[in-house]
Amino acid sequence: MPPRCILFDWDGTLHYASSFKFFVQNLVRFSCKGWLCERIFEILELIDYVIDRPRLFLSREELRALSECYIIGIVTNRSKMFLESMLHRARIPISTFGVIGAIRGLWNTWHDASLPWIQIETKPTPFWPLFHSFFEREGLFPQDVLYVGDDPVDYFAVKESGCRFAAIARNAAQRDAFREGGVSEKHIFSTIHDALAFFGVRFSCKKAPL
Repeated sequence: MPPRCILFDWDGTLHYASSFKFFVQNLVRFSCKGWLCERIFEILELIDYVIDRPRLFLSREELRALSECYIIGIVTNRSKMFLESMLHRARIPISTFGVIGAIRGLWNTWHDASLPWIQIETKPTPFWPLFHSFFEREGLFPQDVLYVGDDPVDYFAVKESGCRFAAIARNAAQRDAFREGGVSEKHIFSTIHDALAFFGVRFSCKKAPL
């Protein structure tokens, strides 16, 4: 059975992220704790926002098509403000997503208050318990949810939840990291499109003619 809800990681999964930026941001995020380190991380995000441009692995049209058939969302180690700003620059309506999980940041107010967001801890901290009320409200069980990520921390964040996981590995190092983390080879894919196809996800809700 195809999933009813598809959650995407942001950097490296739904959106292109350079290795250098990812390294610097994660170095601060995981190696440095406290108020000052959080502010440094947010400054890096602001620099990111200024110099970067949205480059998505799924087009706006594909995301819109998915949103018409499934509940789709984002779960990311980015802050709310950064993610909302990037979606705006990519011209992706916030209404495309049913839910977004993001970390706490210095600026914690959505410009669009209609967006359902859930504050999470930095992955690999499991986010499933924080989504419990949302899933319950939508009538979703763990097996109804597919999470797509490009880093073992994404896998560890849902490993004990019972939901399905698709690993995106665009190079040999990523593939090896997922194998070492315990991800089955059949659940490691080169592209989002390959992953979605494997789990029976379609970009149209129309049934094929008999």
